[in-house]
Amino acid sequence: MANARRLAVALGFVAAVGSMSLAAGDTAGERIRPRLAVMQFHDYSEYQGHLLGRRAADALYVALQTTGRWRLIEPATVRQACEDMDLRPPFAVGYQQALGYHLNADVIVTGRVEGVRISPAEGTVTINLILDFIDRICGQSIMPFQVSGSSCRGDGGPRPTDIIVSEALADACGRIVAITETVPTCAAEVVAATGNQLTLQPRTDVPLTAGDRLLLYRANGGEQSDAKLVAVLMVSRADAARVTATVLDRTGDIYTGDLAVCVGPARREVKPTH
Repeated sequence: MANARRLAVALGFVAAVGSMSLAAGDTAGERIRPRLAVMQFHDYSEYQGHLLGRRAADALYVALQTTGRWRLIEPATVRQACEDMDLRPPFAVGYQQALGYHLNADVIVTGRVEGVRISPAEGTVTINLILDFIDRICGQSIMPFQVSGSSCRGDGGPRPTDIIVSEALADACGRIVAITETVPTCAAEVVAATGNQLTLQPRTDVPLTAGDRLLLYRANGGEQSDAKLVAVLMVSRADAARVTATVLDRTGDIYTGDLAVCVGPARREVKPTH
């Protein structure tokens, strides 16, 4: 296009985050933080009548707050959006994306409570969760998880089972967060484009690697709240000086200076712990 800064990339990902281009010495805390919504889980377990799907989502929201990696949307806001759209779990991919646009969330987390195992004799509870982080634009998986959490009544005598269930949920969500923390806090700036291939310059010292999923943002006024999500990328090649990435999908034209942040996948696989 006529605009010299604009890469007329007819390449042909709500929430997002914000910040302007980072200098090489900038910290992860100054980078763009994607907006994330945790949806109510679908409860496949036999432990019915305890709002377990909502509790799982709330427990994950609380756990993710400790990372500082995401701008989290309040659970009450997420539930209201589902009510407005008359949606209940499980959420099909198209509805996940629609909820993402409705909530202005860049990343949507959906999942299910696969099972709850209660052992009265041992006083233990084990919960199995399956979930995924989905980008809003493509509706594709960023970080799939299968994880278990557990808790027990301890040596203090009998305790209500439902309290132990909550502790097992918190344990599972803590494990999830520990793995998400293995995603590198990388940022890179667009410097050139050819077709659907972008060349980016790393703006952090943490290296990217082939297969990393990036969200591409345009900062408006230098405020996180004003950053606009414009595309989803996948890294094809990377070294300390240059990153090559493929545009998977986008919501508009791409400019030099647009900033990409890494959102997945986790650097190691999450497996059930029990």
